[in-house]
Amino acid sequence: MTKTSPQGAGPGRAVAEETITGGGSRHRQAVYGALCVVGAALPLSQFVPWLAENGLDLPLLFEELFANRISSFFAWDVLISAAVVLAFLALDGGGLPWAQRALAAVATCSVGVSFGLPVYLLLRERHSQRASK
Repeated sequence: MTKTSPQGAGPGRAVAEETITGGGSRHRQAVYGALCVVGAALPLSQFVPWLAENGLDLPLLFEELFANRISSFFAWDVLISAAVVLAFLALDGGGLPWAQRALAAVATCSVGVSFGLPVYLLLRERHSQRASK
């Protein structure tokens, strides 16, 4: 099955649908799975050593998190993004069952948006694939 470009590329410029969609559901699942690994590994590679050195010292965590304007910028960006993801999971959730939305929420709250969002996208893709069979 092919699609033509919406910009009037002409009849000879049809593009395979797999090219547009990224190769189908399995390909998307592989991409989301890889993003889950990277989205968990990189943040945790910084947090776990800090936690080992300082323990769960929340005042120090917030002091260092908001140490200057640039770190505050990133901290607020991530905190607001996490709130948006959690609101989306609660209000929409892409048709996922409650338990799977809760899993994505736990991933977001425990590691961050970089892990929770790809977990959600992976679960949604798997759910969509099962529902289409």
